[in-house]
Amino acid sequence: MNRKLFATVSGVVFCASAVAHAAVYDNVYWVGGSGEWTGDVSATPEYATGHWSANPNAATGLPAKYVLGRNDGIRTNQAVGNGGYDLDRVPCGGTFACDATHGAGTQLGTDIFISGPVTVTYNPNNQFLSGDDGLDRFGDFRFSSDVNLPGTPTLNLSNGAIVDSKTTFGGDADGMWSRLDMAELNVDNATFRRTGDRPNGFVGGAGIFSSFNEHANNVKVITLTNSGRIENDGQWWFGVSGSNAAGENPANTRAVMTINNGHLDLRGGDAYELDNDNLPLRADLAFIYDWKADADPTNDEFFAINFTGPGDITVQGDEAAPIDGDTSTGGGGIRVATNTAVTGASNYGNDANIQRSYQDLWNMGILRANNKSGLTGDNFNTYFTTTNSPGQSNYKLTSLLPSPPPSLKNRGDFNNDGVVDGADYALWRKTLNSTTNLQADANGSLNIDTGDYIHWRNSFGAPPGSGSDVGSGAVPEPGTMMLMLFGLANLWALKRR
Repeated sequence: MNRKLFATVSGVVFCASAVAHAAVYDNVYWVGGSGEWTGDVSATPEYATGHWSANPNAATGLPAKYVLGRNDGIRTNQAVGNGGYDLDRVPCGGTFACDATHGAGTQLGTDIFISGPVTVTYNPNNQFLSGDDGLDRFGDFRFSSDVNLPGTPTLNLSNGAIVDSKTTFGGDADGMWSRLDMAELNVDNATFRRTGDRPNGFVGGAGIFSSFNEHANNVKVITLTNSGRIENDGQWWFGVSGSNAAGENPANTRAVMTINNGHLDLRGGDAYELDNDNLPLRADLAFIYDWKADADPTNDEFFAINFTGPGDITVQGDEAAPIDGDTSTGGGGIRVATNTAVTGASNYGNDANIQRSYQDLWNMGILRANNKSGLTGDNFNTYFTTTNSPGQSNYKLTSLLPSPPPSLKNRGDFNNDGVVDGADYALWRKTLNSTTNLQADANGSLNIDTGDYIHWRNSFGAPPGSGSDVGSGAVPEPGTMMLMLFGLANLWALKRR
């Protein structure tokens, strides 16, 4: 038998088993009507009501404090009960005793699903809360990943759902800085919104897509489909600057947004300068490469916005009067920041104050159309039109790509034969780490990676045209999958003899 192949397949199986059963709840669903992410903060005891459940068909649910392990998103690989600015974890003992129903707020790779015409609001300003260790208060909305749980956690919005994350917190004029470090944010006919509080002098801070304290080789993906929208009052950053290696982009950071009939509305982000470790920015959209303390002195980040169908991006340009006495200039629009010069077509320069155009992003390979860009010698005007100019209000990019033809295949059906089976796994394995053959790119990262395998695993055995994927219930049990792939390994070994 081909021992190397067997070891590879077996290793993937054991990894899949760990991912599938790591969390207290493998999947968490929003049930019931609209409400607060955290549950009813006025209830006694705290968080006594909520709309979360491990059962997608439940009529009522538990508050986020029980189900997700923390209220401000889901943060993996963190100790329970550390206290501090973003506490809100389930402590053991006291009012919220650990038991078989509620667990201990284990913060692992739970995937979250919100579907239907509901609005789920996360509000860090609701109130300070007493109890537990006396330090409870809402922190910023954040998701974090774990190097040991690739492909998780994910946040999946569909069928008219809205997640509205308030971004202001008492006295902090530059707003909250959301750490959007989930493996996937899938917005399908839904809206993910970050909202500031302009009437009271607060703006939206930064929505950071791949942020502080991440691990090396992390992969982040956002998909906007079926009129899915991201609306952001604040700045939207790909990457982050930091004064030390833990706060800077780690080695081989990859963050990709895919737009297919989607809308990215980033107007309003330049009302306040955000200065993180000597990188001051007033921008609606910023791409931050190695800036200060990255452990790898080369530009090893990969940031891209890839259109695969129609859609648009809108930024605002300068605001006439920044709020709160901020006198910084040159705000708004699009910025690219790096301190490391790169040779060739992707030399981004090192001036974060330069107002960039969509054409610039195309030339740099950041903006793409079906993975084509200026780096591949393709013409920007073949794929896009623009309205207004850099720095002006409502500077808009519109994709000319048509909607892809309807497809019945699942995201795990890599060979498009109508079934998710071992042949799809073989194709994924054969093209693993490829950035050119993307037939098995289920998560849209423009690289064949572990996240694609997760989609295959979660769709395995689904009937043709079901569209099954994460949370579908079609996931084979680890034992079944192990036997199946063990058989595949033997079959392929025999073929190689």
